[in-house]
Amino acid sequence: MRSSSRMGSSAHLICTLSVIIMATMVAAYEPAPLSYSLPPLPSYSPSPKVEYKSPPPPVYSSPPPPPYYSPSP
Repeated sequence: MRSSSRMGSSAHLICTLSVIIMATMVAAYEPAPLSYSLPPLPSYSPSPKVEYKSPPPPVYSSPPPPPYYSPSP
């Protein structure tokens, strides 16, 4: 029965780990129903429709054709 103390410490460690995991799971899932139950805040007004126009793509002028060297007669 000497090994019972070691088993107790490992079981305690597993228990604390499970408690931490449960706490993180509850913290991860709890805000979802709360955010749905809250009415939208009246102070928040969406910004007026601002059309964010993307800047026109830069117009790259085509490079001039290479000079054609005609063979000298």
